[in-house]
Amino acid sequence: MLYYKDDAAEVMCRTCNAPRFKPNSGKQCRPKKDVSYSHLFYLPIIPRLQRLYASMSLVGHMRWHKEKIAKSDVLSHPSDAEA
Repeated sequence: MLYYKDDAAEVMCRTCNAPRFKPNSGKQCRPKKDVSYSHLFYLPIIPRLQRLYASMSLVGHMRWHKEKIAKSDVLSHPSDAEA
């Protein structure tokens, strides 16, 4: 479950009732922050692709499947197929 926007205050998963945070040990002098079981990292792909196509040394590698069309009837790469 993604704990975001309306679900940010939830502490249990709606589907499997698993806890959101790992249990803290109670023998500490300072209370620790809650530690979640897992994290989700979002890496946007559009800025990464824009940087790859902007690089003159990499642009040829990014477009080879369109520019280097094989003339033979042998399928050596998925880009050689009709579909």
